[in-house]
Amino acid sequence: MLHLVTLLATIGLISCVAIVATAREVARDGYRAVRTDASRIPDLRSSSENALP
Repeated sequence: MLHLVTLLATIGLISCVAIVATAREVARDGYRAVRTDASRIPDLRSSSENALP
């Protein structure tokens, strides 16, 4: 019974460490919203593929 409790406690500790490490990395990963560069958007009005017959 003691082995089972020790095993469960170890798994719980590892899980807590993993959750904290994940939250820390997500917080500092550098992701930020970036504005769209209008010069990179294709002009759909000049495309012949979208022309109606």
